Amino acid sequence: MLTSKIYLSDIKFNIAFFQLKEYKVIGRMRPTEKDKKPPLYQMRIFAPDKPTAVSRYWYFSSQLKKMKKTRGEILLCQEIHEKRPTKIKNIGIWLRYDSRSGTHNMYKEYRDLSVAGAVTQCYRDMGARHRARTGSIQIIRCEVIPASKCRRPYIKQYHDSKIRFPLPHRVSKRLHHPRFTTEVERSVKLCLINVVHSVNIHLTGLTRDMVLAYHVHKNGHKTPIITKKRIGGSIAASFKEQFYLKRKLAMALKNKVASHYVGVSKEMARGLLPGWLKGTLYRNGIGKFRFGPDEAVHLFDGMAVLHQYNIKDGQVSYRNRLLDSDTYRRNKAANRIVVSEFGVVAHPDPCKSLFTRYFSYFFGFGKQTDNDCVNVMLLGDQLYALTETPRMNQIDPVTLDRVNKENLSKYVAVHLSTAHPLVEPDGTTYNIGTHASRHSSYKIIKIPPPQAGDNNPVRSAVLVGSIPCQWPLTPCYSHSFGMTPNYIIFVEQPMACNLFELATGHWTRKSLLDSLHYYDSYKTKLHVLDKSTGSLVDIQFVANAFCVFHHINAYEEDDQIVVDAAVYEDASIFKCFTLKNIRDNGPISQSRFKRFVLPLNAHEATTATALDDGTVYCVPECISDAYIELPRIHYEKYNGQKYRYVYGICTENIQFDKLVKLDILTKTKTLWGEDGYFAGEPVFVPDPEGTEEDDGIILSPMIRTKDDLQSFLLVLDAKTFTEIARAQVPADINIPMSFHGIFANI
Repeated sequence: MLTSKIYLSDIKFNIAFFQLKEYKVIGRMRPTEKDKKPPLYQMRIFAPDKPTAVSRYWYFSSQLKKMKKTRGEILLCQEIHEKRPTKIKNIGIWLRYDSRSGTHNMYKEYRDLSVAGAVTQCYRDMGARHRARTGSIQIIRCEVIPASKCRRPYIKQYHDSKIRFPLPHRVSKRLHHPRFTTEVERSVKLCLINVVHSVNIHLTGLTRDMVLAYHVHKNGHKTPIITKKRIGGSIAASFKEQFYLKRKLAMALKNKVASHYVGVSKEMARGLLPGWLKGTLYRNGIGKFRFGPDEAVHLFDGMAVLHQYNIKDGQVSYRNRLLDSDTYRRNKAANRIVVSEFGVVAHPDPCKSLFTRYFSYFFGFGKQTDNDCVNVMLLGDQLYALTETPRMNQIDPVTLDRVNKENLSKYVAVHLSTAHPLVEPDGTTYNIGTHASRHSSYKIIKIPPPQAGDNNPVRSAVLVGSIPCQWPLTPCYSHSFGMTPNYIIFVEQPMACNLFELATGHWTRKSLLDSLHYYDSYKTKLHVLDKSTGSLVDIQFVANAFCVFHHINAYEEDDQIVVDAAVYEDASIFKCFTLKNIRDNGPISQSRFKRFVLPLNAHEATTATALDDGTVYCVPECISDAYIELPRIHYEKYNGQKYRYVYGICTENIQFDKLVKLDILTKTKTLWGEDGYFAGEPVFVPDPEGTEEDDGIILSPMIRTKDDLQSFLLVLDAKTFTEIARAQVPADINIPMSFHGIFANI
C-alpha cells in the first residue's frame, strides 16, 4: 500500500468561501485477469467535500502512478475527524510556494481546533500576505506541536496564563419607538385590503366586517394588523386581539389552499377499466407562478405539483399536492421569488443579512433550486421528484409529502443532471450530468440496483465515464439521452449555456434561459460511449445543427446504433414556452420523429452517412410527418430494443389537444382528441397477459381549458387507440398541467 499525504497542490476553487476538511481516500486499479490483486493506494487530502477529494485523488494518481479513474475504483473515502475537537491546538505547517521571483520554503504556526482548520487559515493567510495562488502552494508537512516548541511570537503570546482581553463597553440605548402599540399614530400609513369574503367563515370565526391592513414602518417593513372595527376612519385593535385574529386568518387561508389539494374519489364516469389494471399513475408538473409582486417568466419556472391517480377495483381516486421543497418555502417566506429558476432571476432574499445579500446579488452564491417539477422516478421502492439540477426530493407514495431530500452532487461532481434517467432490466439506473468548470465535461452517472434495506440508494452513485465538452466554457443544454444494452448516446447540441453570463446573472439580471445561445453554424455531435469501459468509441458522429428535448429510444442492429428522437430544426422552442407566448396563443415550434443510424464500423457506412477525416456525417430519416412531443414507448420490454410503436402528444398548435400513435413499420399515424382539453403525456401500461407490443392501455390526463368542463383521466386501448373509459374529476377541483410521469405498483 502506498500512503502519501497530499495537501491541495492544485485547487480549482476559491478558498475564501470554503472550510477544508481532511479525507482519507483509498483506491486501486480495477482487477483484471492479469492482475487480480492490484495494489492499494491511500492518500490523505484536504478538500471542501467528498467529490472534490475524490477528484483530487484521481488527479494525483494519474500524476504519480499513471492510474486514471476510467480504469480504477474508489474503495474508501471518509472524513478524518479530530480525536479532541474541543481542544485548541498549536499546529505547525511546513510548505513550499511559487512566487513571481522563485520557489520559497516557509514555516507557519496556527492555533485551531483541527488540522483542517489550520490548513484553511494557512491558505487564506498566504493569499492575503503573499498574494500566493492556491495552486502554487504545496504543503509538505503539518503536525500538532507542544507549546514548548512553538517559535512564532503571535502564537506564544497565547500561552501566558495571565493573558487578558478587554471587554467592550456595552451601552443600552432606549428604543425610539415602542414595539407594539394599541393605537395607530396619525402619521402611520395604512394599506387597506378588501374585506375578507373568501375566507371559510365557519372554520375561522371571522366576520365579514373584518379588515386586514398593514402598518408600514419607516424602514419599509410591514406588520399585519387585523381589526373588527373602523374608528373615525382609522383602524385600531389590541395586540392580543391582533395575535389571535392573525392566527385564525392564517389557518383559514391554509385550509382554503388545502381544499385544492385533497384526494377525491370518483366512480368511472364512462366505460369500464380492464380488470388487470391496478396501480398508481404518478405525474409531476407545475401549478404556482406568482409570489407577491413577482411572477414566473417561463413555463418551467412554476412551483412543482405532484399528481396521483390511484386505480383499484375499477375505480380511480385523484390527489395532488404542491411539493414542499426548500425553494417553495423560501419563496413563500419572503413572498417573492428568491431562488432563480429556468427563466426568472431571483431577488436577494430579504430574510438574509445585508452582507449575505450582497454576495448573493453580485456573485450568485446560494442554493440551487430544488423545485423538482419535471419528472418522477423509482429507485427500488422509493419515489423521487426530479428536475435538471442534482437536488432531488423523496416523496411519500401515498400522501405525496416530502420525506427526505438528496443532493446528487454530494456523491458525484456534477452541477446539472438530466431529468430523464434510464433504467436497465436489473434495476441499474444511468443518468448524465454536466460538470461546469474551466474544462467542462459531461459525466455518466451510474446508480447500482438498490439493496434490501438501503434507505439511501443515491449515495451509491458513481461516475463511469466522461465526455469532454467541445466548448469548455459553454456546455450544451441536455434534457435526455439514449441508451442501448452496451452504449450511452449523448447528443451535444449547439444550444449551449454561456457560463460567464450565467455566473454574472444576478448582476446582469440574466437567467439560465438568457444564457442559452443557439450556434446554428456548428454541427451537432452524437457521442457514443461504451458502458463497459467508460470510454468513447473511436468514431465521431456529426449532423447538421438541431435541437432535441426528448429521446424516444435507441437500439443496436447489424453493428449499427439506431437513435430515435423528437427533433427540432432550431432552438425557438425554448422561447415558445414563455408565459407571455402561451397567454397570447403564440406560435410554437414543431418537432418530428427522426432516426439517426450510427455505423460502429465506419468503413461500412450506409448511404445516409459520409466519411470524412475520421468523422461520420449523419443524415437523419424523417419517420413520420406528424408533429410529436413527450414520446413514450412500451418501456418495460422495448427500452434499448428494436420496437414498432410510439405514443405522444401532437404539437400542431400550442393547445396540445391531440394524442398520436405512430407505427414505425408502416409509417402511419392515429390521432385522438377532444375539443376544450389539453392532452397530457401518454403513459403506456402493458397487459400482463399480452403477447404483442401494443397490448395494453394508454393513460393520459386531459386538462380542461374551459370552466364549464371537467378534467378527466383518459384510458385508451393502445392497439386500436380508441377510448375505453374515463375518470372525471369534480368541477370544483382544478388540475394543473403536468410534464412527465410513471405508472407503478408500490
